[in-house]
Amino acid sequence: LYAEAGLIYRDTKDYIKRGLDVLGGTSYGYYENHGHVRTKGYNLSLLYSFSHWFDIGGTFNSIDTRDYEKFLAGSSLQESMHYKVRMPNLPYRYANINANFYWNDLFVRGNVLSIGYDSYWQHDFPLYWENLGDKDSKNMVPEQFSHNLSLSYTMKNGRYNVSFECRNFTDAQLFDNFSLQKAGRAFYGKFRVFFGK
Repeated sequence: LYAEAGLIYRDTKDYIKRGLDVLGGTSYGYYENHGHVRTKGYNLSLLYSFSHWFDIGGTFNSIDTRDYEKFLAGSSLQESMHYKVRMPNLPYRYANINANFYWNDLFVRGNVLSIGYDSYWQHDFPLYWENLGDKDSKNMVPEQFSHNLSLSYTMKNGRYNVSFECRNFTDAQLFDNFSLQKAGRAFYGKFRVFFGK
């Protein structure tokens, strides 16, 4: 059994913010210098292994990144409406879990069949500043939960490897930080040969 916990504190004076804008009906992303931002958070990890045939683990992260630029850029008098508000377009709570089963010496000594499952969860978060606009009509990157399966067979103590993977096997709607939809269910296969000694 392995457990780990970490605390996060970062005081950034020249934060680079990723934004989204619309020009002529086309959305585009850009980066800009923002100023003072403070990040606080924590992460937790847990891993359990049983003999050489099973392991399960996961992580949980909570990261709160807030604007600490009290006054608008170029002005010494006008207070920012975003002061101490969470930075937009950033996931702030997410987790993953994975489990693997191993069948050692399957068919031939030194060969291993492994079956794996992993998933990723992410809380919904606002695309723009959360304190502006109507709460019910706010643009949000929705909550996401993805699931993946993998199967691999390793031969001759790792010299040859055949693997197959199904990503997002539930075909859930997944989005990136710009609220652009990612690809749905997908299948992958790979054959690997190790030429070392």
